[in-house]
Amino acid sequence: MVLGLWLVFDHEHANEILRSQLGLLPILTPTPPSSAPMAPPTSVLAHWLSRTVPPPSLHVAAAPKILLKPVPGPSAFHLPPPPPITSTRERQSPLPPLQSPLSQPPPPSPPPLPPPVHRHPMGQTCDRLLRDPTKLFRRMWSADGWGVMEAGTPACWEVSRGNWGNDKVAAATFFQEIASAKYCGMDWFYGLAGRPVGDGGPDFAGEDAPALIGFDDSIARYCMNHAPPFDGDYNQGVCIDASLNILALNGGYFPYNLCRNLEWQACAAMGKLKQQASGEIRFADAPSSLDPEELLGECDGYFPNDRNMHGYANDDIFYLEICLLNQLCLNGDSLFSLEAGEPFHCNFSVPRLWELAGLLQEQPEDEPPIQCGPDDHEQVEDER
Repeated sequence: MVLGLWLVFDHEHANEILRSQLGLLPILTPTPPSSAPMAPPTSVLAHWLSRTVPPPSLHVAAAPKILLKPVPGPSAFHLPPPPPITSTRERQSPLPPLQSPLSQPPPPSPPPLPPPVHRHPMGQTCDRLLRDPTKLFRRMWSADGWGVMEAGTPACWEVSRGNWGNDKVAAATFFQEIASAKYCGMDWFYGLAGRPVGDGGPDFAGEDAPALIGFDDSIARYCMNHAPPFDGDYNQGVCIDASLNILALNGGYFPYNLCRNLEWQACAAMGKLKQQASGEIRFADAPSSLDPEELLGECDGYFPNDRNMHGYANDDIFYLEICLLNQLCLNGDSLFSLEAGEPFHCNFSVPRLWELAGLLQEQPEDEPPIQCGPDDHEQVEDER
């Protein structure tokens, strides 16, 4: 198609506009034939759609359309206004922008490792004695108090706590009742001579009645030193006068064994014995003064004389009590920095109670050596 359209324009004016406004090279325009009349100058901008200027008779290829800005004048083009500019918020996509993996925040740092636990040597000894199935601590749990725990005899957690231990129970029930503090409010002086039976325990004179643990003779001295003056010999009722909770089951309907001992001790550790307002445990003997590896199983302390053989004696019970507190209390290591009479507040741990339950129910070695016989009992009585 022959380009037959001649636009009338001011050549120099158009070139100047294109240079300044569009940044384009000036467009060379052909001179019209001499026979054509010269048109008057006009303000209309024209743009040839080719970078080269062919003669008027040649074919010209169309070039991309370029938007021209109008020049003020009577014959200026009126182009549509540009679309309004919207705010950044209006232009946001409803979908969240994609993020490069490099722009993701770094992962949080791992928490610091806990500091190493520095255990007291006595605490380490207790851990070892409780976990070794060949040691005496694992063979003191016969249903028969002070009895020999051997194959074929029930453990104390397999029989009822009342009715003289004649009923069977599940081991899980026993440990669950300890965790729930079910029997903490019972009379732990049950059967003490001169006291009513089954009245829910004594009424202590003081507002606070801490628990007291120790060797038998040390407990007696401690209670006498803290009780009002009295006449006569010591008996466990003196500890009631001194407002001190001790374990003093004296047979009958609630026979003593290590399960009753553990129940009472867990109640003391939780601060739930009767009138134990402060939650304190006191020790008639300093725990740091003990040496269970050397003195355990020596038949020292009380044991009944109504049978031929026994599995342990009362001094062995105090060693076990200290190691049980070391197991049940998260702050058990602080036991071994206490002096006699200093208060201890146990940070009781139910998970550690269940760990203990698993340890105790592992079968100890069969045929444990017999510990204490009649001759040992006579020797103990003579020493007293």
